[in-house]
Amino acid sequence: MEQLKMRWKRQEVKPVHLPDGFTVRNFTGTDADIDSWLTITQNGLLSQDATHENYITAMVDHPDLDINYIFIIENEGAGVATVTPIVHANKRGYVHMVACKPAYRGLGIGNALISIALRFLVEADCENVDLTTDDFRLPAIKSYITAGFLPVLYADTAEMETRWTKVMKVLAIDTLEAVDEEGNFLKIIVREQ
Repeated sequence: MEQLKMRWKRQEVKPVHLPDGFTVRNFTGTDADIDSWLTITQNGLLSQDATHENYITAMVDHPDLDINYIFIIENEGAGVATVTPIVHANKRGYVHMVACKPAYRGLGIGNALISIALRFLVEADCENVDLTTDDFRLPAIKSYITAGFLPVLYADTAEMETRWTKVMKVLAIDTLEAVDEEGNFLKIIVREQ
């Protein structure tokens, strides 16, 4: 099944602060950082037995990704969350591999991750930012919507709309503006009753 797509059009990025005791830093590419990144992403994005090869496939081999802009959120020196903003040659941004360890969810870390990525992409002059996600990643989707991302209806538009109405029902969102792959307004989606 195709992933859900979302699009953000340049707008003010809402400031989000990390909880006390949490810091953000750039990834260094060391084996220790790769191990930390793997531990974080094994909580919903990669399998529990993911290896350095999985890191290379997901990150190093990803088009236009600069490992210097993988961001790690730490608590007491341990990596707990990560996000990677990517600037493509056409100045279109992409938010890649957003993950947070389960023990740290519900603290606003997801909103902070998105804010970090969007601030970076705005500074890089991106007018539009895309991301993909899975239907079951409901807290992440809520963070994306809060930041201003809109659903993209693509491929089988009717199927995508049905999937979005189910997500909206669970998140108790009544309506959402939906766009096409170019970011043009398509329709207002109304949640399933």
